[in-house]
Amino acid sequence: MANEFYTLIVVPHAKARFRKFQVSVRMTKWVLGALGILGLILTGILTHYTWIAIEVAEVRRLRGENLALAAKARAYEENAGQLQSKVLQLQSVVTKLGLMAGVEESMPDAGVGGVGGLSRNETLPPSVDIAATLTELDSTVSNLSDKSTRLEAYFRDQKELLASTPSIWPLRGYLSAGFGNRLDPFTNLRDFHPGIDVSVPRGTSVVAPADGVVVFCGARAGYGNAMMIDHGFGVVTRYGHLDGYSARPGQRVQRGDVIAFSGNTGRSTAPHLHYEVWVNDQMRNPIEFIIDEYRSF
Repeated sequence: MANEFYTLIVVPHAKARFRKFQVSVRMTKWVLGALGILGLILTGILTHYTWIAIEVAEVRRLRGENLALAAKARAYEENAGQLQSKVLQLQSVVTKLGLMAGVEESMPDAGVGGVGGLSRNETLPPSVDIAATLTELDSTVSNLSDKSTRLEAYFRDQKELLASTPSIWPLRGYLSAGFGNRLDPFTNLRDFHPGIDVSVPRGTSVVAPADGVVVFCGARAGYGNAMMIDHGFGVVTRYGHLDGYSARPGQRVQRGDVIAFSGNTGRSTAPHLHYEVWVNDQMRNPIEFIIDEYRSF
């Protein structure tokens, strides 16, 4: 079959010679087909590049959102930790108020000196489950709310009782001996300590932890210079190893009034205050009645 041709005639201008070109029809079809295929390929490449650019932009956007969410999560963890700390402090205060009101039977056991922990296989990364923490806090706050409601009803008409409750520290210092069993500092034998010892410099002011009447000032055996205050409702506080007094028997004192000065009299190894709380002639741990948490001042 004879080849078919397209004839192209080029006329440069009126006086110039015509130029004639012949192009094979088959070649023209091949060239046009190749150009079409090349166009499709280029269109595909541009489409794929556009899709990749959109995906990259989306990944960058999601990465930015993830960073923002991670920062918020860290902030939530910190806030949850701070909130949990405050709730625990509030729980301690409410529990102590509950002890005074008879709503609570005893303080939670906070033993010291224990050891323990998980095995290596049981140890997990220290991540914080915010949802679980918030759920636990919600339960704790609900419990505290119920207790607070009961305490509010109990204490509403108990202003006089509250004023007579030894709820503040008689002075600030180092808690050198707690309430309960201990080794006697003189005999080194196991003995029961009926109060707490707060180490302070000699002459530190001692204040009344509650309203009451001074019923005794004077020397008493191992207490040295001692003082006793009757707060009413069966509550009596005793102070030992004093250096001097600023209140006298029969004097009514109010919470925060300076009543005496710490010393080193009686059976004492160094200047400090020995402080006892008695309720209905029964020894009680003074810290159970003190509202603010213990710190070394």
